[in-house]
Amino acid sequence: MSLVCSPGLLASTLGLSETRDAEVMSRIVRYTELLDRWSKVQRLVGWKKASLLATEGLADAWALLQLIDRHPEHWLLDLGSGAGLPGLILALARPEREVHLVEPRRKRVSFLREVCRDLELSSVSVHHARESEVRAEFEGRPGPLLFARAFLPPEELLARAKEWSSSGCVLSVQAGRRTTDASWSLSETVEGRPKGMKEHQLWLPTN
Repeated sequence: MSLVCSPGLLASTLGLSETRDAEVMSRIVRYTELLDRWSKVQRLVGWKKASLLATEGLADAWALLQLIDRHPEHWLLDLGSGAGLPGLILALARPEREVHLVEPRRKRVSFLREVCRDLELSSVSVHHARESEVRAEFEGRPGPLLFARAFLPPEELLARAKEWSSSGCVLSVQAGRRTTDASWSLSETVEGRPKGMKEHQLWLPTN
């Protein structure tokens, strides 16, 4: 089985045009080629087929573009980036955005760095560390728009986002789930993948 996604699969799954979006489609195809090669010796994702990678992993990350495009002034922070979902996919779609990927596992860091070199993603920085170890590097900067796929439970992630003075925190949770942390307010919700089961919620600090 292969994780390499064809342009046709990406077009049908992500709603891309093979002519208008040829450049970004080419970058994502190349990402899946590298992911497939690395996955032959090191399991980086749970999917074993390109169709599932596209309809669940890539499509779920792609849904977040709606949120980041409405907040172009913020830099992006992906904690526990793993194989680059969603942070690296967002960087492939919007290569002009400043993106920081934080990952403590060495082999995953090596994969992320190879993708960045191969696709010349100069606006992406990969940090081989735990998030608490890199936080001091960003002191004094406006807070990021923070993402974390399966990194921490929602309430703990919001607490961590507060430590980063985050300008916004995206929770990827079961559809309909809400948090009661009064220091954050729900701003926007977009449907994730699988449809009807998962959603992405943008929470903004209340003060």
